[in-house]
Amino acid sequence: MKKNYVLDTNILIHCPTALFGFDDNNVIITTTTLQELDSKKTAFAQVGYGARESIRNIESIEGDYASGVTMPNGGTFKIAKESEFEKLVPAEYSLDKPDNRIINGVLGIAKQSDLETILVTNDISMRINATMCGCVVQGYHNEMILDNENYSGRRDITPEDIESPFNKGFLENEFGICRDGSNSALYTFKEDGWHLLKDRDYYTPYCQPRNVGQRFALYALLAHPEDLPLVILKGSAGTAKTFLSLAAGLQGYYHNGYDRIMITRSNTLSDNDLGFLPGDLEEKMTPLIAPFMDNLQVLLKGQNEEKEQVKLQIEDMFETGIIEICSLAYMRGRSLVNSFIIVDEAQNCTIGQILEIITRAGKGSKVVLLGDPDQIDSPKLDRKNNGLSFAAERMKGSKLCAQITFDESETVRSALAAEGAKRLVIK
Repeated sequence: MKKNYVLDTNILIHCPTALFGFDDNNVIITTTTLQELDSKKTAFAQVGYGARESIRNIESIEGDYASGVTMPNGGTFKIAKESEFEKLVPAEYSLDKPDNRIINGVLGIAKQSDLETILVTNDISMRINATMCGCVVQGYHNEMILDNENYSGRRDITPEDIESPFNKGFLENEFGICRDGSNSALYTFKEDGWHLLKDRDYYTPYCQPRNVGQRFALYALLAHPEDLPLVILKGSAGTAKTFLSLAAGLQGYYHNGYDRIMITRSNTLSDNDLGFLPGDLEEKMTPLIAPFMDNLQVLLKGQNEEKEQVKLQIEDMFETGIIEICSLAYMRGRSLVNSFIIVDEAQNCTIGQILEIITRAGKGSKVVLLGDPDQIDSPKLDRKNNGLSFAAERMKGSKLCAQITFDESETVRSALAAEGAKRLVIK
């Protein structure tokens, strides 16, 4: 049976093709959403692009928007005028607020129609408020994933698995641990079976792996970009994701032919905030990439450098372009070849941003996504629709991607940090 799906503005900004993602149902936006798209069409980076693309998609559906226009997929698109609806939200919800006008429009559409009417939004706060007002609410499922917590990128295997690996559900680039008493051997799975990992496979002079997860991660990070161009590392703070990635990046630059190491992280402020910060792009990004600087100091100090020499070496790396600080907002339009690209806090990236980065990676480049799906700061994202989780689920089993999820036992924090996390965190 057909349904009415009313799309919130954030859905169209993050996924402009969502207009066509509801099969033969009725897709509706309100005039408030149309006006919000218009106001955001000149916004910076992803927001502006999403608004403009959505407006172009609306224009491509020619016809009487107020009455409804049949789309190529058999569905109907309509723009609802909120002025035609009486106030249906509770008294404490002012219609001066755009979100409340959209919610009121959903209630008005539901009142006038015999079909189930559903508000589609990824804004958690709006979901709660809409539910309080009596709306049926859901997220945009086409961009949501099933919870893949059970897939960590590794598993325990037996000698029998190694000898007869096929038809057992093993995935390409999955890692395996074969135990024999207190001894163990590490493997990675390829299309022709399990391959034993050797010490040289995860060796770099910049650091020594301290646990199994780090060995697997370094193997993937150090692998040639033609073999493994995408690496995804998930885990809580203290599992050395950034540290290992930088170590592999340095190794790759000095020994494996990368032209540069590009580092960035999601800006959980609005994209526009970058434009108002003082200084050039590198100075604007500095507060966001402080963790990289801390890790670089530790890595280079480990090469028996004096503190002052380490500082000068880091400055030289940035001045000569060995390391380049990037904003996610400036990725569109670039073709990144022979680059080691590290994206930290990727759980705060939208699916569009992750897609933009991966599709910008040219020949000889490796993309490394780092993050913790349990530490999402963006109000429009959750653990099922963020870019990190989406990429991990969709790339699972690809011969071009390896991923590892670190567990809590692999945290390499100081004794004080570990004790504080155990005793001070309220659960």
